[in-house]
This record gives sequence, structure tokens and C-alpha cells, in this order.
Amino acid sequence: MKITMKQILNWIQMSNLKVQKSSIKLLIGLFMKRFQNYVVQLKSESSNEVSHGNHYLELRPTNGDCRTILLLMQNILIQKNAFLDEEVLSCITSMLSYLHATDTFLEQHLLMQPWTKVVLNVRLNRENLQEADSRIIQLFLIVSLKSNY
Repeated sequence: MKITMKQILNWIQMSNLKVQKSSIKLLIGLFMKRFQNYVVQLKSESSNEVSHGNHYLELRPTNGDCRTILLLMQNILIQKNAFLDEEVLSCITSMLSYLHATDTFLEQHLLMQPWTKVVLNVRLNRENLQEADSRIIQLFLIVSLKSNY
């Protein structure tokens, strides 16, 4: 199955929480497999897909796609939706892991965005620290350490 990143991003912005959750899980899987999944693959936004014989060249998310994904995940985190929280944190973590292996400059750029730290800080301040998700604390520490450089 071939889908575009635009389709995935549109699904994440829908009001149906089940569609959002499934779309975020799809992104997590694609990031974890480094977009080398043979069941679901990204296809070009244009109709002129680049192919080599019967094999399509692997497409990866653009820098803009990664920025948009981070903004969408931050937006969901700010809303504090317990139904999506685990997937959102996993998506951010898997995207950062993917970028660490493929584009460390973009990884650093996203980690050093002040808004990322603000979102996590606001989220931590909303929670009872004893009950706060350890992943939020972990992401906050990663962002805090990277932004000090």
C-alpha cells in the first residue's frame, strides 16, 4: 500500500480520535522501520513517482514533514488527551531516533526549538509529578540538555 505523507498528516488532524491514534501508530511504525516497510510505503505527492524497474525508490519524510509532525504532536500534548498521549510520546521519540540516525542536523534543530521545551514544561506542570509519565520527563531532559549547547 502506498500513501502520501500529506494523507497521514491530514488523518492526524481529523477530529476522530481513533483515526488520529491509528495514523500516529502508522508514523511510529514507519519511523521505527526507517521508512523501509514493505507493506506500507510513502509515495510521492506528484503523480510522477520515481521508479527503477518494478521497485519504487524509497521515499522519506522531508524536513518540513518532520517539523509538521512535531508541531502536530506538540498540539496534541498540550491538549492532554489521555487516549493519544502514549502514541504521541512514542511518535516524538521514534522520530528523534530516526533523525538521529539519518539527519542529526534536523534532530538538533527540532530539539533546540524553544516551543518543544515549553510544551513539555507546561505538561509537567499540569501533572502531579509522582504520576507524570516518565516519557515526558525523559523528553524534557533530552530537550533541556540539547538546548544548553
